[in-house]
Amino acid sequence: MTKNKRSKSIVSFFELIVVATMSSGKSTLINSMLGQELLHCANEATTATITRIHNKDQQPHFIGSAYNFKTINLNEKAILKFVSYEKNIDSNILKTWNADEKINYISITGNIPSIKNSNKNIVLYDSPGPNNSQDNTHEALTLNLVSDGRYGMIVYVLNATQIGINDDKLFLSQIAKVLKADSRKNIIFILNKADILDAEKGENIEIIVENIVLYLKNIGFINPIVIPVSALAALNARKALNQQPLTRRERNTLQQNLNDLNNDRLIKAAHNVTDKIKVLSLPNKERKDTPIIIKDGLQIPRNQIENLVYFSGLPLLESIINYKFQETIL
Repeated sequence: MTKNKRSKSIVSFFELIVVATMSSGKSTLINSMLGQELLHCANEATTATITRIHNKDQQPHFIGSAYNFKTINLNEKAILKFVSYEKNIDSNILKTWNADEKINYISITGNIPSIKNSNKNIVLYDSPGPNNSQDNTHEALTLNLVSDGRYGMIVYVLNATQIGINDDKLFLSQIAKVLKADSRKNIIFILNKADILDAEKGENIEIIVENIVLYLKNIGFINPIVIPVSALAALNARKALNQQPLTRRERNTLQQNLNDLNNDRLIKAAHNVTDKIKVLSLPNKERKDTPIIIKDGLQIPRNQIENLVYFSGLPLLESIINYKFQETIL
């Protein structure tokens, strides 16, 4: 992030950085908050840049620019060199920018539907995974972002299928040191891919969350917030609600999630999340229930899809972000 003097700015910001080791589903999580597949997702390290996403309520399209850092050394002022600008950002543009070796910083502005600006503008930062063995600049970019003093919250994405790997533990230890030096900063842990856990094989979500809490406390985090989430379920559901096309695989996954995530087991397993936040996360029951046409005659009631978004666990994170400044409900 570039250094600037906030006192001279009319607009006040609350910044969150989203970090994770490779293949934790970080980009899918952000896309699910955006309600569209804007950031490139794949089963390999795909994020090679820092992407700044400034929430602009009601703006119909994302606009943005791509830059190059002249330096990424810790504790040095980052000087940005302009590379490109687009007035209508889509996933193909971001994929191209992300693959360009000259680009390592992207700044875009647009509406994040699930997040509302109140007394401050919300800004999300997507970061490269620090454990890409093929590109050690990823670690430098991410550590530079974490070490920057301006943000208010870290959203750390854990992979429910890979808890306790060495890469996670090392990175978490580095983050714990940063947060210990600044008690004003917060951190929320997202246990992504929690829906993959198989209760019939003894993978009890509540026990796993308890073990993760102990794991995090041993690293140095005091009473951490841990929210089990299925980011992919939330993304497919929101794409359906927004009448965006779904591939055959996505349609099949959506229907499977509607069958599997039909209760609040992820919500109940969340640690250190108040009941009031859980209530605030509930879908609007007063909205008229109408069928959502998926494809080829397939119709699903809107309420079922909205319930799936809630049962995915993602709205708990969004409610905490939306009500961050009303400390009494956290």
